[in-house]
Amino acid sequence: LGMQASILLLMLFVLGFWLLMNFGAKKFDRYLLPVYPVLDLGAGLAYVAAAGWIWQRRSLQARGRGQLAFLALIIGLQASLALPHYPYCLTYYNPLLGDVQAVINVMQIGRGEGANLAAQYLNAQATIDNRSAPTAASAFPNGPFSYFYAGRTVPPTFWTLADYAVVYAQDFQRRMPSPRQIAWFERLTPMTQIDLHGIEYARIYDLSAAPLPTFVTTWAQGETPQIRLNAYELTAGTVHPGESIRTTFYLENLAPIADDLNVLVRLVGADGSEIARAEGWPWGAPTSDWPVNEIRPDGHTLPIPEGTAPGLYRLEIGFYEPASQATLPAIQSSTDEQLPDLVPLDFIQVGDLPTAPAVALEPPY
Repeated sequence: LGMQASILLLMLFVLGFWLLMNFGAKKFDRYLLPVYPVLDLGAGLAYVAAAGWIWQRRSLQARGRGQLAFLALIIGLQASLALPHYPYCLTYYNPLLGDVQAVINVMQIGRGEGANLAAQYLNAQATIDNRSAPTAASAFPNGPFSYFYAGRTVPPTFWTLADYAVVYAQDFQRRMPSPRQIAWFERLTPMTQIDLHGIEYARIYDLSAAPLPTFVTTWAQGETPQIRLNAYELTAGTVHPGESIRTTFYLENLAPIADDLNVLVRLVGADGSEIARAEGWPWGAPTSDWPVNEIRPDGHTLPIPEGTAPGLYRLEIGFYEPASQATLPAIQSSTDEQLPDLVPLDFIQVGDLPTAPAVALEPPY
């Protein structure tokens, strides 16, 4: 094959791979990594062809200077795009995407860039606040934040153990670990934020004076609170009939529990009809053996039945005594308000909604 035919085949591979990746539900930029070596090879062949064209059309004396000038131009162009973003090279985005807001709308922002700056800020802040080895909640508890942070790092779902929280751009974009926890952070005033090249990469919060989020709930058999829901994780995006949602509740034991209680998790429609449920010992262990102040991640998988009508379905959680089947009363920790025994926690969209709302809907929490 000639050079032109080879380049054409390479570009056909790139186009075909790009089209196939567009059929998937997830479209992370890293999924396109296999095309970059091919594009680099194609660009290299194009540079060689351009240098050859210069060679053929220049005098013998000017050929060397022309090729050196062309090489310097290519290196200078590449350097002018990459060097301004050092040492956070992944903060570069193709200018053809548009302005900063267009990048945020189209791309998932952040792979840990600037996490070291957040750690440096908190290291200095801990000295100012006279806090000894403070704990920070971060989505990178073992990664680009914890490597630079002098204190202890925990995941965002263990925020009750933390003095500070570092919330990254991708956490806001993906509403992780849960929509309600992100909505809570959005209502707080950050201590500072980390900006790189005009894009906000992280916000830092002081949790010591932060009000409790409304999803924090306690249950008790008597007057003393025994179980507290501190946080939860929920499948992001739309699920379809035949698929399953995965949710994890981060439960803390506040006081000894004499009985082995069951947790009940279910999905219900607007009319109260139940489409899925899971129940049993939280964390698969008897609550009577649950050490006080220990936080346990209690995970559940809820299959969506085939034929489920499209719509929003409510996620509910509660506790009950297996012997009597009596449900435990639930209290909202931030207000001491009594909640339904099965607490409405969040919503899941099943299928495509029949009609799109005419106006943007406010979060249901």
